[in-house]
Amino acid sequence: MTRVTDLPCEVIVAVFKQLDHIQSLPPCLLACRHFYYSYKENPRSGIEILRRQVCPTFLPYAIATEEASRSPRLSACLSTTELLDTLQNNPDILIDRLRDYPLMALARLGYTHDLVEKHAKSYSSGGWTGINQPYLQLIQQTPAADVLCLSSTEQLRVCRAFYRFELYTSLLRSNNIQLDQEISLTFPGLRPWENEQLACAYNYVEEKIIQVRSKAAAKVSKGTIMDMNCIDPILTSWIYTPRKRWVNANNIKKYDLRHESGRSSIGYAFGFVTGDLLTALDREDDDKGPFIAWNQNITGQPPGPWMYKNKFNPLPA
Repeated sequence: MTRVTDLPCEVIVAVFKQLDHIQSLPPCLLACRHFYYSYKENPRSGIEILRRQVCPTFLPYAIATEEASRSPRLSACLSTTELLDTLQNNPDILIDRLRDYPLMALARLGYTHDLVEKHAKSYSSGGWTGINQPYLQLIQQTPAADVLCLSSTEQLRVCRAFYRFELYTSLLRSNNIQLDQEISLTFPGLRPWENEQLACAYNYVEEKIIQVRSKAAAKVSKGTIMDMNCIDPILTSWIYTPRKRWVNANNIKKYDLRHESGRSSIGYAFGFVTGDLLTALDREDDDKGPFIAWNQNITGQPPGPWMYKNKFNPLPA
């Protein structure tokens, strides 16, 4: 009987390429020396798995997030600006860096993407439930679970907001960076409705952190230990890593008071400087969907923080 170790390397690599997740490849290579040598014969097979797992739209964001997490502590310096400019204007340059990534770096890209998709789905389901709650209460029905199916466009917008949140909190993790530098690096390149999408991602993470901290406080008060396995690593990182400055959960009382009053902490976290109102953007938007939705929601409402520009780094008109 033919043994698996007698199979040609090409056959082993062809089987590897059928994996759905790049994270599944390292355990396979550790299982058998022949598998490892087969992969070394064709290391590009890992990149092919990742490209199938992460759609081309999100791949530059995943690579930029990995680059930001691997970099030393950065302030508002040229390297940070270059990374954001490359992501915005030349994403293909970031994709070209995949050829230099080791296998474990590729696995981190796939793992982060799965977690972003998980939180994007949770956020979307929660928002859909909140919208339909009055109607469901009227007809006395409970919301069904896992019934929301986003379109590809909406999936892109939600996942992109979470990727940007993770990217910005990774880049701006230095304690030396000033608020006006943060705003000048992050917000000017985005349309107003994209800034609101980013704010929604922040509010979602804020809610999750409050829930986790409340559960932890309840466990401590009862003298028991909280099982941290119930929290996924990316949320744990947002809670415990000092570089996550946008989600400052050290003072839970301040968050609780703001939530009890029905107010958001987004302005407190970003610290917008009020000033002259931003004039209408004249850039052409290829996708009319987000603009129409944003315009309908904002018409007739009082001006929010997104309409103000920083006095040191004005947003482009």
